[in-house]
Amino acid sequence: MDFNSPVIKNSDSIKTASKGIIRAIDIVYSDYPAGFSFSKLIKERLKSLEKICPEIFLDHNIKWRLIRQSSAKTEETARKLFHGIVISYRPAQCCFDSFHQKW
Repeated sequence: MDFNSPVIKNSDSIKTASKGIIRAIDIVYSDYPAGFSFSKLIKERLKSLEKICPEIFLDHNIKWRLIRQSSAKTEETARKLFHGIVISYRPAQCCFDSFHQKW
């Protein structure tokens, strides 16, 4: 995602992650301008994620975190920071029967 944007650029990565076992989802944003309420932007980002992968919102085992980056003092430096969604997951294990059938 770009700075101050709810648009997900690489939805294929999210679809790949959703096929595995998702452990955590981090919503990363910069606190610029400092003290501004980013709740509307965060909600819009979550809605964008839900459109791509609604089933992850039903999984109560996923740890959700907001990561606020507070180092930027100007818009230029804020734009250089990472903004978006980080999904930590483990690829799904294939079962022995499926593996055996391929041979």
